[in-house]
Amino acid sequence: MQGWHGKEGSPDPYRWSEPVSRLLLPVTPGEPYTITLEGDVPAQAITPEAGLYLEGKRIALLQAGNVLTASLPSSPGDRVRLELRAGGWVPQQVVPGSKDPRTLGVRVTRIIM
Repeated sequence: MQGWHGKEGSPDPYRWSEPVSRLLLPVTPGEPYTITLEGDVPAQAITPEAGLYLEGKRIALLQAGNVLTASLPSSPGDRVRLELRAGGWVPQQVVPGSKDPRTLGVRVTRIIM
């Protein structure tokens, strides 16, 4: 994981992405996968470029809601590099009463492959 904020929440932990966050995930060579990111996509995170990218190609659009699902084609290697791109937003500028100065993207509670 690269470009992610630290774990938060208990008993249901989650992490906030940054505007560009990366994942390096293990795969079985030659096998296709479906990946699902569960969490929350705030409206502020949605931009024309927002989405999930594989090797620089967008494979899923980022949409408001709590689930992002994409198909991953088979890979010759044993790892895939994904990039989650979102519009950056600062809670203290958007959420009344918030003192959080971080630039956030989306909240992710679970990744399923």
